[in-house]
Amino acid sequence: MALSRGLEDETPATPPLLLPGQFRKVRAYAVSKTRPQPPRRTKHPKARRIAVKEEHVRFAILLEPTPTGFSAHVPDLPGCVAAGETREETLQLIRDAIEFHFEGMRLHGEPIPEPASMCEYVEVRHSIGTA
Repeated sequence: MALSRGLEDETPATPPLLLPGQFRKVRAYAVSKTRPQPPRRTKHPKARRIAVKEEHVRFAILLEPTPTGFSAHVPDLPGCVAAGETREETLQLIRDAIEFHFEGMRLHGEPIPEPASMCEYVEVRHSIGTA
């Protein structure tokens, strides 16, 4: 009995719960310069680097005038769209959108599709004037 009573005396009491607005006093200790500090994370010169292969690919885009400028989308990348006030701005924005789209696909483990869409123009006859 004395043994179990001694253990009870050594266990710390559970601190009381604090209500909102109440604060517990905490002792602050200064970090000694002699105290061992955790090692700083630095790049190890012999650390292996992951080789990233970059290649350039050409995707067909559809560029259309709008009442406020231009819009563009990539038929091979559903959901990849951009809009800008000028043609040049829209072309830069669609390049950025394609790169961002690829980044999202890589993060989700999806394969980057190969460009498959092509652009062609066809000539058709139409009559000018009224019938």
